[in-house]
Amino acid sequence: MKEDDRLFVVENSLEEVYTTYFVEEILVRERTPYQLVEIFRLKGFGKSLFLDGVIQSSEYDEYIYHESLVHPAMFVHPSPEDIFIGGGAEGATLREVLKHPEIKHVKMVELDERECELCKQYLPEFSSGAFNDTRVELKFDDARIILDEDNRYDIIIMDLLDPADDNPSEGLYTPQFFKKIKKKLKKGGVFVTQAGSVYLSQGRHFKEVLKSIMDVFSNVVGYTINVPSFQVPWGIIMASETQDLYTVKKTDIEGLRYYSIDFHPHLLGSFIPLKNELGL
Repeated sequence: MKEDDRLFVVENSLEEVYTTYFVEEILVRERTPYQLVEIFRLKGFGKSLFLDGVIQSSEYDEYIYHESLVHPAMFVHPSPEDIFIGGGAEGATLREVLKHPEIKHVKMVELDERECELCKQYLPEFSSGAFNDTRVELKFDDARIILDEDNRYDIIIMDLLDPADDNPSEGLYTPQFFKKIKKKLKKGGVFVTQAGSVYLSQGRHFKEVLKSIMDVFSNVVGYTINVPSFQVPWGIIMASETQDLYTVKKTDIEGLRYYSIDFHPHLLGSFIPLKNELGL
């Protein structure tokens, strides 16, 4: 592609920073009943998913995000068998959960069925066959369906839209919601959620979510990861009423590229400077 013919997409989820990604190929652009789904092949990052103009995952580095979201919680629990995943249409969060051989049942609830279909079609590497696993129960609905269930889970993972003032995530990051989530955990259960960028304009939302979770759970840790395609440090929050979140209860498993039990304390060690940065 000639220099003056290049396509690019501009991502402006942050008020202070606009990020330009060079597009090598447009794989699909489709407006579903819920959002604009775009899958591009980006220079340097490979196949990448955008929702309403905001990057969600890239082939180059999605493993950093998904391993960091899933495995710390899975490893601090001695034997997680029943898992709930809210969101995660690409199937990569599900893929990581299923790497743990003790898993018996995973319920995944994704709002946008069409987005999931497009991800299966254009991003099959992200799920790596996870949707075909017999342990998986996939339902297309609002993740808040968990609040109306009788089921309780060892691990609850929320891989939803970023916390913000003006998107459908409203109500999913409140103390009231977290109190209800806590009741859906089995004894010794662990809750984890992605919580957006920790800096610049989004940092305010992360701080609010962190404080809300700290008001509900006895043991809480927030940690940051650097995913190159996201451009800014990203925040994840893990919580439990009884589990020591800094101590892993299992040995390493195969197939991990970023997370390990040796790296666990270093990953969570970002909580101290993070609290200082946020004034907590």
